[in-house]
Amino acid sequence: MRSEDVALRIEMVRKRRVREERKTAAADLFAAQASHLKREQKRIGNAADAWARLCPDGLRRRTVVLGVSRGVLRLGTTDSAARFELDRALRSGLQDELVRACRSTVRSVRVVLE
Repeated sequence: MRSEDVALRIEMVRKRRVREERKTAAADLFAAQASHLKREQKRIGNAADAWARLCPDGLRRRTVVLGVSRGVLRLGTTDSAARFELDRALRSGLQDELVRACRSTVRSVRVVLE
């Protein structure tokens, strides 16, 4: 083999084995975070909007939407008193209203202390 051919082959192998450097520019990080937030908005947005609209006034400041997973809307409360009030409201029809308002994403509601 000629030395030019060997050098060409070595260069071809080197190009295949060398990994590109990761992009670490702030714009790339912000773009990745923005796409993540858009996915979360699509996943949780409808349920959060419904909760803001249907939540009783006294509980709105003491509860937060934690997320939706496998059809279960997770709500966090600040204390056990708020959890009790929320449980009573959900059992008296609020859960059915939430499920109707979020047909495709929510099947049930779960309350946790945060």
